[in-house]
Amino acid sequence: MRDLQPWLENIEGRAPKSPVIVIATHLDKIPQSDRAEVTRVMQAKFEEIYLKDTHRKYTYPCIHRQCQFISVNFSKNIDTLRDYIYDFALKYKVPGMCEL
Repeated sequence: MRDLQPWLENIEGRAPKSPVIVIATHLDKIPQSDRAEVTRVMQAKFEEIYLKDTHRKYTYPCIHRQCQFISVNFSKNIDTLRDYIYDFALKYKVPGMCEL
């Protein structure tokens, strides 16, 4: 989870205020019986490390609050992720953008 920080710092440095959707891959590496609990714990850790101001050295205001968990080997949750990105992009407003 901490390996994410350099990526976020790079995005923040090169494209501040860009929206970021964090995608956790390799869901297939977690035993099926443990997936719900592991993803719940990982989501909580993600929120604690990257979304709570009290524990962060850097702030990342444009990270979406939900980490997406997928498996590229078995296409697990790929359709859900595609729909999520589509909906996110439709709702996203560029600062200063005027409505048509």
